[in-house]
Amino acid sequence: MLTLAALAARARTVLGSGPDLIRVIEADTIRSAARLARAEQRPAGLSRVEAAAWRMARDQIVAALEAESVRRAASGC
Repeated sequence: MLTLAALAARARTVLGSGPDLIRVIEADTIRSAARLARAEQRPAGLSRVEAAAWRMARDQIVAALEAESVRRAASGC
């Protein structure tokens, strides 16, 4: 099993270092947050209207996170 240091060294070799590596890590972290938000279960006991509003809000959050992930991966920030 590789150590964290070995994985970091491999990532630096493949991805580079500095801003490029940070940008990739940020984009990946945001993608992970989008996956977690998408998997979030609807709270029990909501009415149909409340459940629909909850799903709409969740979907908007996921879309915003995915868009930010793509933006960060494509840009130099």
